[in-house]
Amino acid sequence: MKKKLIFIITLIYLLIAIPTIIFASCDQALKDCTSEVEKGYKECLETKHIVVEINCHYIKGYKPDSWDYMKCEKDFIKQVQEDCRKRYQKNTDACYSAYKKCRKGDIFGKILMEISWASGQEDNPIHKGSAYFTIMGFWKYKPEESNEYVKNYRPEGLQMMTRFEETVNERYSEKGCPSLLYNYHGGGARVLMVDPNVDYPNNPMGRLIIVDMPSKPPKEAAKFLPKEIKKLYGPFYKVGFGPGDVIEIKGIERVGDRKPECSSYKGSKVEISFGEFLISDDFKLGTMSGSESWVSCRGDWYVREQIDFQIAKDKITVSEEGKPEYHPDKAEGNCGRPGTEKIRVNWKFYLIK
Repeated sequence: MKKKLIFIITLIYLLIAIPTIIFASCDQALKDCTSEVEKGYKECLETKHIVVEINCHYIKGYKPDSWDYMKCEKDFIKQVQEDCRKRYQKNTDACYSAYKKCRKGDIFGKILMEISWASGQEDNPIHKGSAYFTIMGFWKYKPEESNEYVKNYRPEGLQMMTRFEETVNERYSEKGCPSLLYNYHGGGARVLMVDPNVDYPNNPMGRLIIVDMPSKPPKEAAKFLPKEIKKLYGPFYKVGFGPGDVIEIKGIERVGDRKPECSSYKGSKVEISFGEFLISDDFKLGTMSGSESWVSCRGDWYVREQIDFQIAKDKITVSEEGKPEYHPDKAEGNCGRPGTEKIRVNWKFYLIK
């Protein structure tokens, strides 16, 4: 009740004060979009040798440097390069399609989450991996869903690019058995659409919302307001997407744990949800951008299910919770057995002029 009361009292004294936002042109948005696609294309090509080893050595059983392995390698690299080119062309076309719909008053944004994880030193088996997702695109201004205090922007055709890699080894494998238990490597691209079940105004999981709080309360009202309410003044924004989108990651797993079965591998796959996120922050020097890094002790098995994050550090959240909120939770000491996750997030939004 107290939280709601503080927010209601604050809104009563709102003035019309549109924040000074960093501007950019449609041309700049297109440049940023195609630049991200180019980076994704290069990363796709860099994975070809890892995928070749999985397919030609572990699954088909060819020995490195053998004629069969070299032929398999040549054919598979050609296939990977073709797949990378097709994905690059598809993503580039999406950038130009969004560019044609670009208009003054919309917002272009980019969000990047990178995560790496490793098991505790005493764990057996040992998990080690990394993943990322990049989301970029336009949030369209919706005047019919906005008012003088709250500006609503709805995402339309956001692009998401992903990458996932995980290796699981036995620390103490059976004599004669290779230590590798699992290996997953892959990624994909999606056009994200907002779930109609969460598609309504002021819901930050399906919108970018700007709340136009003035930096200071009116002079007439300031002398009557408690200090805790005065601290809440200042514009802030919230943006998010949920519940993410599932990407299938292919890999291999060891057939058995005893000789001779343990020398064989078979194809495997995991389905991982990428892209759910929530950011809430204050405007700082007229920008809607930021960068955060932290360590979590969530554990490797959770990462296999979902690559997501939450950062809440706007004035109201900090005032209510006493500190910014993060998901996965920030570690408060040595992670020990669950293992360590290192998370890095960057984001930037700017208004199209």
